[in-house]
Amino acid sequence: MKKTFFQFDNIFLRMRMGICVAFLVCSFPVFSQDAGQAQDNQSSDTAVVEKPKTEEVVLPGAEVRAQKETAVHVTQEQMTERGDDNIMEAIRWVPGITITNGHPGMDSGSIALRGIGGSSGGGDGLELFVDGVPMTNIFDYRMDFPGILTGGFESLDIMKGYNSVLMGPNIYGGAMSLKSIKPKKEFELSARTGFDFDGGGFGGNTDSIIAGSRLGLFYAQASFNGRFIDHTRLSDSFKPYDDIAPEDGGDFQKKGNRLWSDFKTMSTNIMIGVNPIETLDIWATYGFTYTDKGLNPPAVNRTGVMAFPDDTRHTVTLHAEWTPEKFNLKFHGYFDKVDRSEPEFWISNKQNNWDAIQTWLNTGVAVDMLDFDQSVIGVNLLGGYTINDWNKIDATVQFKQVGEKKYDEENVKKVERIDANLEQDKTINYYYVGSEWTANPWKPFTAVLGLGIDVVDYQKHYTVNRPDPEMPTYVSPQWAVGLFYDLSEQNELYFTYAKKHHFLDFTESSNVLNGSGAMKPNPDLKQPERHNFEFGYKGYFLDKIRVGADVFMTYELNKVATVAIDPPDGAYTQQRQNVNKFLYYGIDFDTEIFLNDYFSVGGSLGVTKYKILEGKANVSGGVVTEWDYIAYMPQLTTNGYLTISPFAGKDTGIFKNIKVIPRFEYVSSFYETSGAASQDMATGQSTLIDARALVHLRISTDIAEHYSVSFAIENITDELYYVSRYYPGQGRSFNISLGAKF
Repeated sequence: MKKTFFQFDNIFLRMRMGICVAFLVCSFPVFSQDAGQAQDNQSSDTAVVEKPKTEEVVLPGAEVRAQKETAVHVTQEQMTERGDDNIMEAIRWVPGITITNGHPGMDSGSIALRGIGGSSGGGDGLELFVDGVPMTNIFDYRMDFPGILTGGFESLDIMKGYNSVLMGPNIYGGAMSLKSIKPKKEFELSARTGFDFDGGGFGGNTDSIIAGSRLGLFYAQASFNGRFIDHTRLSDSFKPYDDIAPEDGGDFQKKGNRLWSDFKTMSTNIMIGVNPIETLDIWATYGFTYTDKGLNPPAVNRTGVMAFPDDTRHTVTLHAEWTPEKFNLKFHGYFDKVDRSEPEFWISNKQNNWDAIQTWLNTGVAVDMLDFDQSVIGVNLLGGYTINDWNKIDATVQFKQVGEKKYDEENVKKVERIDANLEQDKTINYYYVGSEWTANPWKPFTAVLGLGIDVVDYQKHYTVNRPDPEMPTYVSPQWAVGLFYDLSEQNELYFTYAKKHHFLDFTESSNVLNGSGAMKPNPDLKQPERHNFEFGYKGYFLDKIRVGADVFMTYELNKVATVAIDPPDGAYTQQRQNVNKFLYYGIDFDTEIFLNDYFSVGGSLGVTKYKILEGKANVSGGVVTEWDYIAYMPQLTTNGYLTISPFAGKDTGIFKNIKVIPRFEYVSSFYETSGAASQDMATGQSTLIDARALVHLRISTDIAEHYSVSFAIENITDELYYVSRYYPGQGRSFNISLGAKF
């Protein structure tokens, strides 16, 4: 990987950093006594009370102030116990979500949500919110979910079909909402470091440090999270496509370590806040994130290689929440700035491609270097009023402006941001108003009705050497209905319906508004929309069994595809049109059964089917075919795990809460490309990706009162599997993690 201003390329330097964090983790016994005394001296309103296991799954009552939703809630404790270092790992346990394509080992991947998506956030995938603030899609016009580490967050909520209209627009495939950790005591410190190993030796480390304090009305917190990977390794079963050296024109990937699988991601966050009165919370945050993923690991039999961009991100937010008894007001203001640098060197000849890559690795000079300047500024204002015991009204007004400038220069290390290199200059304004009525006419039943209107105004859309397009303005409604019935305090039935739509992002709007080569502009293109229906149950009964189950159906229309123009319109032979309609349906199920003090068993199951009501494949080689398959659509995904507590209730000295967790995951086969996907039209090869079945193991224990250690094996049997055609997954790997919390 190329050098950057963060010089972590030396494996031993990264090991030393991880060891330093491990030393830090283990070097605070002096604080343990003081922290314990401080906790004992706290007043009841600040004391941290550990809830028994049964209370964690109790559903809210039927009062109108209790939020009714169908979200899957994941706590920091669960993420820590499972070893989930980033969001991509945290959501793999959730039924209905499938991590499909991408470049394994690069912390890159794609998310399919109940059959819709196949993209790493944004677009058709999941929208991300942090403390109520929508995050900019920055990585390849998508959110880099694997690059967002979980160490600084208290919880994660995943909304798969239904969500409150108060969250805002463009939540097409669903949403994820992160809640930041806030300090509750005079002194708080948590730290964790983990080391990865495989057949190639030391693979990398992941580190997290969070320190905070609450003194009277004021609180402050700072955190650092970093993931520094030297390499990942392929299964020993992998066989190269040829034995010719890359410099002699052979395929790049050979046995052993995955080529160019090193990367680094780090983030720092600072929070300061004040509670001037009990019902008012005001806080501000600053976040810095740097991601460098270098070259993407190559397809094992292809010539094309590209580089992931370097991302440097600065985020500033201001929040205020006032929640007296009858009404509430919330304000979220944010500014997000992202600088991206992305080299390109797509050359058809393998040897020339290899030579261009080596030049960039050695000198930093790329055949073609792209530079992006992205920014977003926005304001969200929310308010609610409880009219009486069974009526509540909430409303929101939101504004967001997104801008992007793209610069392009050849044979340089860094692009000069001048007008001569400006290739694109785009600005989009988003306006949104929404309102929600919650009615609780009798105690077991709650109805939630929501309506939102959004306006998308394409302010500027300059692309070099193309005519300025006519800028459309989209005005689109969305609505949601949720009906909830409490069978008991801990058991609930619900039925929901939500109509959603998807904005045309910068990439799509370029093709639609400007045209490109043979692509004819289509200013009449409609926004794709979805109609989601869901019937479900969630509950906890017999003091032993937790269950969540959903039956869902989604009707998607106005899906966009490239179709041939017949007869051609001058130089135009293709156009993006709303030609596709799909029906998705299936079941999501997850459960955990607490058998006794020693054993609990759990798992998740997602079954997704689809029917193509109308579908045309994208034009390829002048051929248009009807769709037979939808890409990255495994019809069955499952996770199963057993939690073993072998010494429950026994005195094990300083070792406490010892757990052994074997886990099994299965993903059925799926096609890599949509359309007539059984064969690649260019090569005639099958695009079917075989099913995968993997087994993992994690062992963890607390040490004394403040420390913890865990050991994990991923892909125990070293299976060779593919998450995308020509992109094999990671082989067997090991992890050792140390943690401390005061």
